[in-house]
Amino acid sequence: MRSPIVLCILGSAVVFCIAKPKFSVDFDHWDVFKTEVDTTTGETSVTYRSVPFIMKPGQIVLSPHHLKFPPGKHGITAFWGEVVNQYGDPLPQSQVYVHHWIITNDRKNGGYTPTQTFIFAVGAETRAVVKMPAPYAYLPRDDDKWTATIHLIDSRYAKNTVECIECICPPQVKNCCDDRTFCETTEYPEGSEAIYFVHYTVTYLPIHEAMIPVKTVVLDVSGGQVAYDVQPCTSEPCVDKKTLFQTIPDELDIAWMMGHVHQAIINMTHTAKTPSKEHAFFCTTYPQWGSGAVDEVGNETDYLIGVSVCRWSPPVRVPARPRFPITAPHDSHTSHGAVMALRISYAPDYTARALPPPALAAADQPEQPPHSVPAAARMGSSTALASPALLSTSSPTRF
Repeated sequence: MRSPIVLCILGSAVVFCIAKPKFSVDFDHWDVFKTEVDTTTGETSVTYRSVPFIMKPGQIVLSPHHLKFPPGKHGITAFWGEVVNQYGDPLPQSQVYVHHWIITNDRKNGGYTPTQTFIFAVGAETRAVVKMPAPYAYLPRDDDKWTATIHLIDSRYAKNTVECIECICPPQVKNCCDDRTFCETTEYPEGSEAIYFVHYTVTYLPIHEAMIPVKTVVLDVSGGQVAYDVQPCTSEPCVDKKTLFQTIPDELDIAWMMGHVHQAIINMTHTAKTPSKEHAFFCTTYPQWGSGAVDEVGNETDYLIGVSVCRWSPPVRVPARPRFPITAPHDSHTSHGAVMALRISYAPDYTARALPPPALAAADQPEQPPHSVPAAARMGSSTALASPALLSTSSPTRF
């Protein structure tokens, strides 16, 4: 049964406030766009491309889709994805904003609520690449069924770009950022529809003796809500500070941590007390903002382009049942909608292979990279044009 369409009048513009019924766009069909082999590391990178699809200015896509991963026995060492044009060129966030990718498979992973079972979770910072340091890798299974919930926002001609990409709904309006809804736009010329493709790249290595399998441990500052709103402050200091206290039931060695965050985030801080003071750990990850032109791909001014990570070598051990506080302060001088603050940790999985646990990390502080992202990392690795044979001639899907 078709759901009703509710119209809201916003000034002189008519905007869908409640999504039309979702339908299955054929993102579930992916072609191999290109395959590259790094002769130095031995890694193979396979880039998959969706069928073409059309979006109008202000249009929003939010829907789950099956993904294709390379077959065979191997360890995944990196993942990244983005929106591109018909030539495979990446597009600036000022045109198509990637609110988030949530990537799961049908196995129960290391989350502690049903909504925390991600393998990868990325968004506007995705061009910084989810890259696991050697010798770690995620070991997929042949029967894994991969799914991505993809949230894209075409912000061209938006009346208020910030409100558009932050999913800030007008008063008395709900669900304004659902699948096939629209941001309020200014008038735009006919023929402004754009053809896009979604690309994602999986990098992997053959399994070898030195490879250490990892499992994911996902903690959500919102306690399982995933996305939440930040209300404007009434007095200084204007900081919305949300904290999650999570109990980890099992002893855990953590090799590295990353975060998925949104605009207005100040940082994400994670602390834990371990049996000895020397093995207490503290991780703060910071947002990285673009400083180039607004349409400079990978360095869009004032857009989130990356998030720093914490690494421990060797891993740091956290005992069972610590109080595991995570804090995510946001600037609250103005309201912010649908913010996310996910802490994704990768821990050696000693049950996956018969590997002895490593020695504990001796340092209190993990390695922290600089709070800037090299241009090559921001851009990802897919800069080569596709061959004419790979350019689809099928009609784009209309959302």
